[in-house]
Amino acid sequence: MNSTKKAARVAGLLYFLSSLPAPFSLLYLPSVFMVMGDATATANKIRTSELLFRTGIVAELVSATIFIFMGLAFYRLLKGVNKKHALLMLTLVLVSVPISFLNELNRVAALMLSNGAHISGALDQRQLDALVTAFLHLHEG
Repeated sequence: MNSTKKAARVAGLLYFLSSLPAPFSLLYLPSVFMVMGDATATANKIRTSELLFRTGIVAELVSATIFIFMGLAFYRLLKGVNKKHALLMLTLVLVSVPISFLNELNRVAALMLSNGAHISGALDQRQLDALVTAFLHLHEG
């Protein structure tokens, strides 16, 4: 197998691997945890299925990390065609990954608040549950 075919297969495989967690993290988890109009029920679902919620966070972080290597593989594949465009694509990939990581902080904050991490002593459980829902909505964008 020549090097171009091998590079294309590696890039395609990495692209496929980076997209595998997306349906789980972006479609399934919100349908499991979000209860529209009921912040307490949403926070209770996170508390009772904390491992599943944490798995969603890890899946999204792993997907974003693989996305970096996918961008590098596509750059290596496409730089012979047009180096400027390949570099632009790599730059956009490398900019999107920290944004994805920062967006996951919304889920981490929701998890921490659902477990009773208090911002101040003035907040009761109902207010914390409302903040959990707010952070989940921020994540969904």
